[in-house]
Amino acid sequence: MERQTEEFNNYKIVEYGIDLMNDFYDLYSSIHSFSLPKEHFIKKASTGFAGSNIIGFIAYEKSTGEVAAFYGVYPVLVNHRGSVILAAQSGDTLTHTNHRRQGLFEKLFFMTKEKCEKVGVQFIFGFPNANSAPGFKKFGWSFYPKKDLHLYHKRSLLARIENKLFPRNSVNRLRKQEIPKEAISSAGFQSDVVRSPEYFQYKSNLSNAKFYKLNTCVIWAKTEINTIIIGDVKINIDASVESVVSELQCLLKKINLCNLYTSLSNTNPLLKELEKIDGIKVNEVDFIAFDFINSLTLEDVRYCKADEDTF
Repeated sequence: MERQTEEFNNYKIVEYGIDLMNDFYDLYSSIHSFSLPKEHFIKKASTGFAGSNIIGFIAYEKSTGEVAAFYGVYPVLVNHRGSVILAAQSGDTLTHTNHRRQGLFEKLFFMTKEKCEKVGVQFIFGFPNANSAPGFKKFGWSFYPKKDLHLYHKRSLLARIENKLFPRNSVNRLRKQEIPKEAISSAGFQSDVVRSPEYFQYKSNLSNAKFYKLNTCVIWAKTEINTIIIGDVKINIDASVESVVSELQCLLKKINLCNLYTSLSNTNPLLKELEKIDGIKVNEVDFIAFDFINSLTLEDVRYCKADEDTF
């Protein structure tokens, strides 16, 4: 298939493919002081499980050939009102410092939007930061509330000493409850992004997140220093939301970590129960969506931490 190209002011814009990864990575590395390896982005772009690999465009300055900007989205499948539809997550938005305020982000976004429509993507969603949110709002995205949650567990002096002397103990305790992704069925998760075996394989290529079996649920989580980050929760059929939240609190103490982080949309039944915990910190943020067909009820779509492309 012929690659789409277009001239825009002093730039040449080219439809992105993994064969242009070196150019993408040069741009990414020039902007971020801490760089993930190139292999991470090769795997991230390989979203064939959804029927389409990464969709996006990359801009080059015509006179110098310098890579100037990139915008791309990552296709996924989403359950929406009983049907599985093709969506895409807004991903990397990059503009070289030498090429800002040239209208490149707007141009690349609208070219990506048109390409998405051609391949059947029905909506794009994302999790903007403070820098990118104003641009998305300007281009007509809808903003919906979600909440980031932080539960802090104050440990005893003995527990802190143990953690300092034997930092692997927490991971080892958690590892005893690890189960393979092949043993996970999709039912019961708290997100409408389709949790197929192919999706789990895709995400496992990008992250050290694992599945852990508890009494009331299975959690999809990863650990960092003194911290567990819960991406999603698969609740047992016979378990209540209250019992799941209680067990998550006990888990934090059992594995001797002091921080639990997660993120939930307002439609998630776990949210109200978690908010009842004494001392939990709740920060209201946004997820955003762009509806191509203007008939979807995107405010009802459930997202959680695992759906962020950084998880």
